[in-house]
Amino acid sequence: MIELLAPAGTPEACRVAIAAGADAVYLGGNRFGARHFAGNFDDQALEEIVASAHLRGVKVYVTVNTLVHDTELVQVVRYLEFLCMIGVDAILIQDLGVLSLASSLFSGKPGTPALHASTQMAVHNREGALYAVEKGCTRIVLARELAAREVRDIAESLKESGAEVEIFGHGALCYAYSGQCLLSAVIGGRSGNRGMCAQPCRKPYELIKGVRDRYGRLTKPYPVDHPGQFLLSTRDLSVYPVLSSVASLPISALKIEGRMRTPSYVATVVSIYRRALDAVMAGTFSPSSEEETELALAYSRGFTTGYLNGESCQTVMGRGLPGRRGLLVGTVTGITREGWMNIKPAHDLVPERGDGLVCISNTREQGFVLRRDSVIQKGEVLLDSNISCHRGDQVYLTSRGRNIRLLEQLTSDPDTRYYGSIGLSLELNISPDGAVDITGTIRTRTKGTIPFSFRSGSQFSPARSRPLTADLINDAIRKTGGTLFTIDHLVTSCPDGLFAPISVLNGIRREILEFAQSCIIKSYLPEPELMQEIKDSAESCIEQLNYDQGTRKSNTRFSDLILMILVSDPASALSGVEAGASRAYIEWYPTSLSSHPSDQLDEILALFVADPSRADVIGIKLPKILLRSEMDRLIQALPVILKAGVRYLMVDGIGVAQAVLKIVPNMQVCGYSGLNITNHCSLEVHSQLEFCTLSCELSGDEIRVLLEKRTDPSRPVAIIVQGLLETIITEDRLCVSHHIPESNAVFAIRDQKDQVFLIVLDPANRTHIFNSAETSLIDHVKTLKEAGGIIGIIDARWRGSDYAGEMAAIWSDAINMPNVKQGELDSVKDAIRNYAWGVLTSATWKRGICRSDS
Repeated sequence: MIELLAPAGTPEACRVAIAAGADAVYLGGNRFGARHFAGNFDDQALEEIVASAHLRGVKVYVTVNTLVHDTELVQVVRYLEFLCMIGVDAILIQDLGVLSLASSLFSGKPGTPALHASTQMAVHNREGALYAVEKGCTRIVLARELAAREVRDIAESLKESGAEVEIFGHGALCYAYSGQCLLSAVIGGRSGNRGMCAQPCRKPYELIKGVRDRYGRLTKPYPVDHPGQFLLSTRDLSVYPVLSSVASLPISALKIEGRMRTPSYVATVVSIYRRALDAVMAGTFSPSSEEETELALAYSRGFTTGYLNGESCQTVMGRGLPGRRGLLVGTVTGITREGWMNIKPAHDLVPERGDGLVCISNTREQGFVLRRDSVIQKGEVLLDSNISCHRGDQVYLTSRGRNIRLLEQLTSDPDTRYYGSIGLSLELNISPDGAVDITGTIRTRTKGTIPFSFRSGSQFSPARSRPLTADLINDAIRKTGGTLFTIDHLVTSCPDGLFAPISVLNGIRREILEFAQSCIIKSYLPEPELMQEIKDSAESCIEQLNYDQGTRKSNTRFSDLILMILVSDPASALSGVEAGASRAYIEWYPTSLSSHPSDQLDEILALFVADPSRADVIGIKLPKILLRSEMDRLIQALPVILKAGVRYLMVDGIGVAQAVLKIVPNMQVCGYSGLNITNHCSLEVHSQLEFCTLSCELSGDEIRVLLEKRTDPSRPVAIIVQGLLETIITEDRLCVSHHIPESNAVFAIRDQKDQVFLIVLDPANRTHIFNSAETSLIDHVKTLKEAGGIIGIIDARWRGSDYAGEMAAIWSDAINMPNVKQGELDSVKDAIRNYAWGVLTSATWKRGICRSDS
């Protein structure tokens, strides 16, 4: 049975989701959730909604799916402890440091929350899924970019562990791989990894093309004709038309996106998918055009069945419109004397009384609510409206009155589907002195059978005239209509000569139901012994987090700042090393495509054949995204890479390093920024790596705290000190030509503020979008040198060998300055500007872009 998982951005939306038939809801508290601007829940509201959901057999999953800093880790532990104490069923997590804390805190004990890998973790292959399971996850929420074959492969790999797979089935799609998008952060300081995405992908952009100069920069730009101005805007996902095939996948849960959506949206979408999933399970499902219309009117930017169903990026993208417009009813042909609007219909869509519509002309939009049902006359639709419109205007249906009525129904009587769903088997034993003892069992919706017993606070008294019989007592106790309970079995033992008024019998019935209710809610909570164990574990964890790491710092003394460089081709690697970089990593794409020079492994390995000593200074970087075919080629190539003499490998996604080290255990593996390391716990998760690159969303102060907290100060960490930050990686193919350093063409997108963002189509046909301003921490080189154990990385990918050589030389000279003075730095900065893309920025170092208050 596939679980229907519904969004709950507010308490009202949560109640509606439960009323509509969700098997589980996911929601956020007021801390550490990836939807900062949803209504969310304070602690009291969260506790109340968990109890209410559990009573109805509905699970509650709470999001703790943002990246966190070291200064927040104690708060995270307290929050995890709280979530366990109120009995939440699962916690969704992005940050691997938070996952390690949660796993340590709960240790997978029965009665503690399950841990789910959020889609923000960007799990997209079996290696990443197995890694998350190894670290404590029992369910993986997969990336929305995966095709059905990838989902099957991952699910198959998890069978032995018993871990589950969850996929998105309906709602908004992100343009980028979730958890790997920095666009909102670099544009406006609102980080998607902190739940504050400003959705810049829904803004208009212009595609431009130009000539690449020696340093990989855009010159002689000109606009490129491209359909639609919202180049990064996707359609919304809806697998409803193909639900039968989706349900045949080895998945445990189908997720509806929409914690920022209205209760009306939740009511409509959950109700339709509830009916559809039930029909699929019964073998009777057939997609209904009427229900597809209802889904579109709930909210839609136009639907796609997504990459999951094998659609291409051309049909996933909706570049013509970033928001909802509704469904086209038709075009106005005239107005009757009575004020009715004549419309030539675009298709078989007939508005009803209470529906919301909008009339759009060249100059304005007018919304109105239909006062009466439409009239069909001579092939046209007549609408009674109170607005002024003209021939040629277009009319769109934007909302259904019936959907509003559905919300009102679910809100006014939310327990219709739950009435009588909990069975009670009871024995009432009334003693001669009138005391009432109740024993029995509760047949719950999802927790099996719960035994219970208690003594009533009410009492029978000696009868004056008409003593009660067991049958009369049973008749009163069985009156559970309008409640969640029904009496399956009732036996009453009552001695002769006792009496109780009907008010007492009603009171006993209420006591039974309230006691049963409390038993059900309590069954979801940890046992007292486990509660104490979790509390003790939390205190121990907090004590460790607060421990002064300075008392255990090693005596290791580091040399100056170490310089390394990332490039896209062998020539750039040689230029970077010859100019002073201690190591260069060449990004290699293990695809089956051969039309891109950077995809030619032989060309890279030829470097080592020509000069084996290059193995000391040149390594290979792997891409951030590696789907199954790419991972298989990588695994196949690893022995060849090792034989060629390659000693250094850089990974950029979770699980890849572990897979590599199983095959070539002597390889020196390091990690790049895609690992999303923002605290010392996430750094320590990757302790087997030579070094890790910290998230570029951290400020200098946050980095300093992380360095102080790390348990192994002798292990260096890397920081991106120069280059264009990669803000997006997506399956979209925005520019159709291969974009390589040797090519003379360069593509970019330009926003309304005239900011220009480099775009690259890589050998795997994925688009990368880089920041419009080039990061440079040259002003902070002295601080970086004094910190010790810092590797400064120049990201020179896609910029060519001249850029790599010049920038490595500038940084190498700056590092070697014995006492760097500001005047000298100013001249160095001027030199950097000669080769940089756009303006220079160090905003991330100064304030970070990962703060909820920035």
